[in-house]
Amino acid sequence: MLNIEPHQTETSESLYAWLETASIEQLIEFHNKYAERRVRAFSDRQRAVDRCRELWDKLQVSVAGKVVKAKERRPSSNVKRPAMSDSLRLPDRRVRCIETGEVWENALRMRRAHPDWVSSGQLNRLTRQLYTAAKANEPTTVQINGRTFELVSLSGTPK
Repeated sequence: MLNIEPHQTETSESLYAWLETASIEQLIEFHNKYAERRVRAFSDRQRAVDRCRELWDKLQVSVAGKVVKAKERRPSSNVKRPAMSDSLRLPDRRVRCIETGEVWENALRMRRAHPDWVSSGQLNRLTRQLYTAAKANEPTTVQINGRTFELVSLSGTPK
């Protein structure tokens, strides 16, 4: 049985002092009580102390004194990346392949229909160039692997 609880510890330094004097069984019990993955044993005592210190550093103490994992306390964020939110506000993101005349709802749909046409890196470049030009209201084409793509909304041809 543990003779110390983390929330009873005044400071991390006093917990660290306890870790230095705790038995290997107490260190394993401490680790298994608060870690996501349990361990049966450590290779040596110093490794056990180090792992328990790392674990303690990852834990945060709530106001009520209950130890809670840091990731559980993190509030969810609904903030979109600024560059992405501007692109998502484009009224028309349809992409046309000039050579074939095919039109897709967006560049990702084109890649899903023809995965052999562009790699994921090329798709990122394609969308960046097309959407940047669309935000500036400048018609542009992007050529990748012998195919030319444009945004339908900025092309000179009928929709």
